[in-house]
Amino acid sequence: MKCVVYLLAVWMVAGLSSCCLFGLDYQFDYENESSPVTKEMDMTCYEFVRSRSNLDLVLMYEAINRAEMQEFYETDNMTYFLLDDEEFASWLTTKKYASVASVPKSVLQTMLKGYTLPGLYHSADLTTTPIDVLTCNGVLSVRLRLYPNPPTSSQDLNAMQAGYVNSDGTVNYSKCHTTNLRPRNGIAHLLLVFWLCSVLWKFFWKFIVYGTIWNIVFGCLVLCVVLAGGGEGVFGPAG
Repeated sequence: MKCVVYLLAVWMVAGLSSCCLFGLDYQFDYENESSPVTKEMDMTCYEFVRSRSNLDLVLMYEAINRAEMQEFYETDNMTYFLLDDEEFASWLTTKKYASVASVPKSVLQTMLKGYTLPGLYHSADLTTTPIDVLTCNGVLSVRLRLYPNPPTSSQDLNAMQAGYVNSDGTVNYSKCHTTNLRPRNGIAHLLLVFWLCSVLWKFFWKFIVYGTIWNIVFGCLVLCVVLAGGGEGVFGPAG
């Protein structure tokens, strides 16, 4: 078993050492330091989502269009939390919808506004002391903070966390793994529940297409291990 874990670690490091997360730099660099705090883009948030509508934001793009919220994602001075396809699919399953097309427009509008904050919230402006911000749906509040781990913690140093504030005052925090994207009209943070699984899934399919039979077998093993391990939920359970 130790041998399998060791080989798994080597395979993961080899793959991740030269990759970025779906074309977006992961929040931490090789030295476990925060990546540059501002990633400016010459496009609006809606245009950014559209640019990735055939990659990892397929469902997000579909939802914005079905909700007729294109202009909302081009409004100035907003902070947007964007859900990748795995997280959006998880939300659909939790709410018992078969697809984005089956979700009523009003439900999508409330949901998307619940992942948007009025104003600009940059991780560089946060501390380990949490702050609560009312979302654009006017009902749910999101609590923001930096992960309060000691500096020796692995990849948690200065990580931004967010979560809905439940009725009893508790919060189920989730990490934002790609933060501080700067579209022209605000700030965007990309939420990935199974961020590691997403990366490994990408490599898994490369092995399927280009790899040998042993690559494929080992890739399947890695995928099973990661899926069995699970991941963090985003902004649950409120909303």
